[in-house]
Amino acid sequence: VNRNDSLIMLLPEGNGWARHYHYDVLEVFNIDAEHGIDTTGGGMKLQFRSDVNGDITSVEIPLQTGLDDIVFTRSAKVKPQSKESLKKYEGRYELAPGMEAKIYIRGEILYAFIEGQPEYELVPTGNDTFELKTLSGYRVSFITENGNVVAVNFIQPNGTFRAEKKK
Repeated sequence: VNRNDSLIMLLPEGNGWARHYHYDVLEVFNIDAEHGIDTTGGGMKLQFRSDVNGDITSVEIPLQTGLDDIVFTRSAKVKPQSKESLKKYEGRYELAPGMEAKIYIRGEILYAFIEGQPEYELVPTGNDTFELKTLSGYRVSFITENGNVVAVNFIQPNGTFRAEKKK
């Protein structure tokens, strides 16, 4: 939780104040209601992990001495969309001559299929943006002009690949 200019962790045993330690590590100190923040003796260190796109994928926390750190994996914040609102994405998109991606709805879910690959469920996470449910670091972002979808970007660790919507 952000409070003023600080990051506060809400914990069952009491709140903690987090400050940058180095690189992708934060150090958390106890907040005592009577005495304030106790920065003596060092705090618990949290290490964040990110994917090749720079998006945070997990945080590792040493919760018990002698055991491996506990890893909390970040899941996409799903922004549910109605079947009707997904219809604008349906269609065939040309990745390269003779190679196309098919975007379609089955039930209430949007899918992407490229020949030679498995079918991928697309999870809505933002405006015209979806994550591939089974692949971390892979996204699909639709490009619109005047409210109409004209192309899609397949964003993956080895690059971004644009596919134009076929008429």
